[in-house]
Amino acid sequence: MMLEHELAKHMFFSRVGAFSIDQKSRGIIESLNFCSKILCENSNMLVFYPQGKFTSQHQQEVTFQRGVERVLNQAPDSRVIFAAFLTDYYGYRKPTLTIALKEYDGLHMLSEIENSFNEHIRQSVINQDNLFAT
Repeated sequence: MMLEHELAKHMFFSRVGAFSIDQKSRGIIESLNFCSKILCENSNMLVFYPQGKFTSQHQQEVTFQRGVERVLNQAPDSRVIFAAFLTDYYGYRKPTLTIALKEYDGLHMLSEIENSFNEHIRQSVINQDNLFAT
């Protein structure tokens, strides 16, 4: 699930199943309900940027949009897995990519999810620095 204008800039995501959502449209409720239906089936997976746009890994805090809470409350048995994608050169010619995953098992409240995700990002950066420290 991507914002409509982000998908228009990155059309290749539509080839892997991405669909758009327009925050300023009345259809946003239908889109969020569709997301919940997808998650209610155990064999499905939904990937989305809860902050609503692509952001730099150097941004200190990620602020989630409210739709995240709505989707998760309508699909209460779904698993939430945080993913942090961190790149850095660490003195090498080519960048390294570190992917840190963590399952979230807390409340489906926006502030709780957001705080836990931001803590995951902070800890992932520390772990990445420790991994490549010389």
